[in-house]
Amino acid sequence: AVVPRPAELLAKVARLRAAGARELQVIMDFDHTLTRFVLPDGRAAPMCHDVVERSPLMPTAFHDGYAKLWADQDVALKEKNWNWEEWWRRSHQLMLDHGLCRAWLPEMIRASGLACRSGCKELFKLLEAHDVPSLVVSAGLTPVIREVLAAEGVPTHDLRVLANDMQFDEDSGVLSSFSEPPLHSHAKDSVGFRLADYFAGIARRHVVILGDSVSDCDCLVNIPGIDETIRVGFFNRARGVDRSKYEDVYDLVLTNEGLQAAEDLNLSLVLELLAGLVSPQHGPTEELCGFLRVP
Repeated sequence: AVVPRPAELLAKVARLRAAGARELQVIMDFDHTLTRFVLPDGRAAPMCHDVVERSPLMPTAFHDGYAKLWADQDVALKEKNWNWEEWWRRSHQLMLDHGLCRAWLPEMIRASGLACRSGCKELFKLLEAHDVPSLVVSAGLTPVIREVLAAEGVPTHDLRVLANDMQFDEDSGVLSSFSEPPLHSHAKDSVGFRLADYFAGIARRHVVILGDSVSDCDCLVNIPGIDETIRVGFFNRARGVDRSKYEDVYDLVLTNEGLQAAEDLNLSLVLELLAGLVSPQHGPTEELCGFLRVP
């Protein structure tokens, strides 16, 4: 782990600890934040849309449509005229056009290997025990997110998820529509507007936010009444992004640099951080103290 500004983070921790759980909310990205970067065999772990895109349960014409979508994106990116929303709209339309069924999702998820990081269930249990509102914000697919978390033993009935929701026909179970507008990875600055009632209702002025890309923190931009944030980033060396960009944005960067190909990050440091914030009697562990340079 890397702490770019130790004194600043230590001061933030002190302020959030003093206010306690009653002022805290947690906002989490899903893909490659709560879920793994790599599978146990060392292959890159999928994200929500990959679960459907790569599934053999979908017809050949569906996969051909995705191949064209990726090819069109490559061309447009080179020409610097790509609209990110187009990928989500065309991706969702392919699922609609080719009859995705709700009943297929559990098998698609199982076959894909999509799974949470170690410590995910414990994270949600900790937040629930201290009445800390938790929000998952994702450019992925809501039913896939809920299915994966439920499989991990995370209680999802009270969990707030803002992602791309899917409506299925009650009789046939076939996908009939998506929530609008699509939430793509470059539109997270709209979260404060989309969930204005939620944020007004919880009225928590301190935020711990978890993400795996620098744009995941954009959702903080339009949330009113936030006094302090602690930003925890998950850095994946395989993405080929300069880690310094993460250090500019995040207060604590968890990196898989130095891990073996099949090893992955877990949520232990996040759990220790949050436990210390919500439980004044829970002091930081020796490992966390080392990163924060706490005497």
